[in-house]
Amino acid sequence: MTRDTRARGITMTSLDITAFEHPHNDQSTTHDADTTIHQLSQTDRGHRTPILQALSYEQTLQTLQQAPLILVREILNELKEAGYATQYTRLTVDLGLVTHRKDLKSNYLHTGVFEHVKSRLGWIVSLSLLGIFSGMIIASYEDALSALVILAIYMPVMADTGGNVGAQASTLLIQSMATGEITTRDWARVLWKEFRVSLIMAAALISIILIRVMGFGSDVDLPGDITLLQVAIAVSTAMAIQVISSSFLGAILPVFIRSLQLDPAVIVAPVLTSLVDMTGMLVYFFITTTMLNI
Repeated sequence: MTRDTRARGITMTSLDITAFEHPHNDQSTTHDADTTIHQLSQTDRGHRTPILQALSYEQTLQTLQQAPLILVREILNELKEAGYATQYTRLTVDLGLVTHRKDLKSNYLHTGVFEHVKSRLGWIVSLSLLGIFSGMIIASYEDALSALVILAIYMPVMADTGGNVGAQASTLLIQSMATGEITTRDWARVLWKEFRVSLIMAAALISIILIRVMGFGSDVDLPGDITLLQVAIAVSTAMAIQVISSSFLGAILPVFIRSLQLDPAVIVAPVLTSLVDMTGMLVYFFITTTMLNI
């Protein structure tokens, strides 16, 4: 159906046919997704559907899997507006932008409370169970906490810093992926850059923690021959490792989630929070107890 027909007010029906699945175009092995992405990005909005019509469904899916998220969403909206309901639904589900076809019809204000609970509860319960491991790690180091109470003071600092560092990295990565600056193939470059960034941040935080422990820990009772300087070095070392590991997690999770054809903007934040909390406690207690021999 032509654009002029639509302009005259005739309603376009959903094209539940084999659009984007032409047998003579079924050449997924030789399809150049990068060229198609460039062509789509250079084409004005509303005029991209004909480009996809020249591809098979597999080629279209392959192209959108590698395209920037912002471009993917624009193309999907154009397909929906053009009346390609079946293709829009199938692509949206196969790209992992929704977990179920019924989610395509959902609207925040018009969706019932129990529907929201149903769609979120699974993630919350799963991540809560994962959080139990953090409690188990702390419990396993109960003797160390009893012997050196000062370690408990810096547990929240360790968790908060790790979460903030990871959140910063993941937010930047998700934004860069949405604009097309970064794709899943750039994971090695991402990790190398985040490693260098995290080293500098860790060095700065080491100085801050050393000053904090030495300046405000003079009235803390220390067992045996453990000195305040030793505690400061152990805590700051654990903090440095936590910063580096959290930065790595925050950088790689969006890329990994995207490679699974899921939406990083929805999944990364809760998963990252749970992982950083668990790994942070493990790193903190292992490093401090090993260095202080308690």
